[in-house]
Amino acid sequence: MSKQKVVMLVYNYFQNDSRVLKEAYTLSDNNYEVSIFAIWKEGLQKIEILYPNVTVYRLDFVPLHKKIIGVKNFKRLKALIYGKPKLVNNSSLEKSTKPISGFEKHKLSSIKFITNLINKYFSYKGFYIDAKKKIKSLSLTPNIIHAHDLNMLPLGKKIKRTYKSKLIYDSHELYVYRNKPYITPNWFKKLETGVERRNIKHADKVITVSQSIVEHLQKTYKIDTPELIMNAPSKKSKQELSPKNNFRTLLNVSDDKKILIYSGAISFNRGLDKIIEALKNIPNAYLIYLGRGNENFKMYLAETAKLNQVDNRFTMYGPVKPYEVTSFVQSADIGVAPIENVCLSYYYCAPNKVFEYIQGGIPVVASNFPDLKMVVEDNKIGTTFNPDSPLDIAEKINTILNDDELLRLFKSNTHNLKDKYKWENEQTKLLALYKELN
Repeated sequence: MSKQKVVMLVYNYFQNDSRVLKEAYTLSDNNYEVSIFAIWKEGLQKIEILYPNVTVYRLDFVPLHKKIIGVKNFKRLKALIYGKPKLVNNSSLEKSTKPISGFEKHKLSSIKFITNLINKYFSYKGFYIDAKKKIKSLSLTPNIIHAHDLNMLPLGKKIKRTYKSKLIYDSHELYVYRNKPYITPNWFKKLETGVERRNIKHADKVITVSQSIVEHLQKTYKIDTPELIMNAPSKKSKQELSPKNNFRTLLNVSDDKKILIYSGAISFNRGLDKIIEALKNIPNAYLIYLGRGNENFKMYLAETAKLNQVDNRFTMYGPVKPYEVTSFVQSADIGVAPIENVCLSYYYCAPNKVFEYIQGGIPVVASNFPDLKMVVEDNKIGTTFNPDSPLDIAEKINTILNDDELLRLFKSNTHNLKDKYKWENEQTKLLALYKELN
């Protein structure tokens, strides 16, 4: 039986995208040949075989506007318009009682926003053109196009038309209302909504990550109900606890401290500074952030820890490989998901970190958002808090840490959920959906 060919489209460098990896590996194990098209940068392989029948093609392209004015001239122009980034440094501790983050949401001037928009438009166009050329040069005739997020959906539609393929739109988040470092004008949100409205109608199947986003997409675009495929980790990927993955051993955390852990991107508007502020009111806790992040933002968090005098109880570690996360998480006592309500996409989220905590067998404390409350409170595996209040965060965590019986109950309930929230369940839904398209 010949393998079905799948083309996946992602607009990133494809270094640590756990959802795409899980989907690709699942398809490979079930007689599909997967080609993933992503962006190339210095230091990465342009062609990388990740797994049997899973190949990444990273595209080295120069968008039209950079060809016209030159890459170096574009960088100079960008620096002239945006100015130099403000770096956080330790000397600011002597001058201020508050850390300088430089990550607060702000409104871009019209010229900055339009420049940003032009850059994105031609960058997407450049990727679209190069991806189509690469698919043709490889003599790929894809049976199914899997477009990850809205920025890849128009390209997915074009390739579908060329090869008479089926098209899957995989909405990793509520893209129009995603987290950005700047305030997006309402007219632009309407523009993106129009793009999604026009293109989503061409998708043969739509899948997404949370029940709230399922309902939003169905209601907004009057489409068939999207398939909910949660971003849960594989149960099989967790290794036994050992000195190699035990944070208490690796970081020499004393036995009188309970370990709090956050896994995922170390990024702005995820409440990470709020947890550090809360830590000063949780005296018997040690906090670990497990993941990769912007160095400037990590410096800001380190400064926040110093200002709150908890830097001796706080560490940023990693990143580790996606399949290793649950193995490390299991050595903690509580997992935290402190997402801030800065955009509708975050409010509707069901982040994979919560499912990683479940597979790690640890209780969860999370923001009091609909899908998070449904997982955490309905299953009695922890509690939720107001993510804007470090005091409320501290109170909720202390309530669990200071009650051994409650901690054991939540931990026991979490263990009982491992077979409910695992990729092995989600992949069954994914394969059934793909089979419908064959």
